This record gives sequence, structure tokens and C-alpha cells, in this order.
Amino acid sequence: MTSTPVIGIDADSCALAWSLWRNGKIESAGTIRRADAKGKIYPAYDSALATFMERAQAIRATVYAEGIFLAETKGRATPRNVQAFLKLAHVQAELLQAARVHRVRIECVSPNTWHAAILSFTTDRPRLKTAARDLAEMHLPNREISQHEADALCICLYGVSQHTNHFTPGAIRIAPPCSAPPPQNKRYCTSGKIPGRSGIDQEAAH
Repeated sequence: MTSTPVIGIDADSCALAWSLWRNGKIESAGTIRRADAKGKIYPAYDSALATFMERAQAIRATVYAEGIFLAETKGRATPRNVQAFLKLAHVQAELLQAARVHRVRIECVSPNTWHAAILSFTTDRPRLKTAARDLAEMHLPNREISQHEADALCICLYGVSQHTNHFTPGAIRIAPPCSAPPPQNKRYCTSGKIPGRSGIDQEAAH
């Protein structure tokens, strides 16, 4: 197994979902809230993202984030698709900037790439979402997982597959589940926890 901690990220304009692999298993998953439904960014987001990257650097994690793409309908991008792409581009720019500032290695992976490697198929969006949630529930069986967190977990597993030759991505899918983290404090904007260098769980305040 890889000794390098790996973090998977699935981010959109409202939230950043993440999952952490360390010590041979998925340890945790969580979400950092970025903005409300109207796009207003929460005041705590910038500091929460900075704290997240500080902890990623402290444990020497490699981050894999889902890349962005311009969706097309019948070979053409609609104005709505372009606007969605621009929003995601802003989010990814924030993520890459934070990683660079804190000297965290980050790589972007296309949805089709991790879908094929971890779920073994790339079409039928509802089926992809169901498969991702099923896999997430297998690794964190006692924790309620959002769809974004499930996708982040799969991206994390893809990252793990790039760091080891001891097993194939398919083998990761049937790995024994690990114990889930304790219930989260609802006062925090970051659900789930990334252990700091000392091994003591920390959270970013709302």
C-alpha cells in the first residue's frame, strides 16, 4: 500500500467535498461550504480552505481534484453551460492557488478517467452516482455521505491507485470497509476532519 496520504476533492460553486486515505484505508470525508444557493461566498470559506491546505501539507498529502470541462449539447456549448464552466473555473483557480501557497502537490483528473478506473464505466449519470455512493458506504459504512463526498472518495481512491503497484483500482473497490469518524459538530462549516501533524483531529470554525 502507498505510505503517502492522498486526498480526493470534488468541488463546485457551493461546496468543496474531500476524502482522506491514510494508513491503508479511507480515514474520513467531509465538506467545506463555499457559498449559498445565490452564489454569495461565506466569510469563513477562505480561512477554511487555507486551513485545509495547511493540514494537507502537514501530513504531506498529495491532492487529486476533479478537473473541469465545458459541457456541450449536440456539439455546442449553451450560454448556461458556459456560465457554469466559468463558475467552476473560479473554484478550481482558488483551489490551485491555495495548494501552491501551501506547497501542496495537486493534480487534476477528468471525470471520465476516475469513472473508468474506479467504477469501471463512464456513461449513465444516475448509475455513476449510485455506484459512487455504494462504494463510499462500503468504505465509511457508519457515516452519512453526501453525493459530493462519495465522488471525492472515489477520486481519492483513483489517486491511491496512482501511488502503488501492489493492487489495481478494481481491487480498491472491494477493499474491506474501515470504521467511520465520530459524529460531526454542526457548529462548524467543515464537516469531517483531517488529522493534523500531531494526530489530534482539528476543525475549521464557521
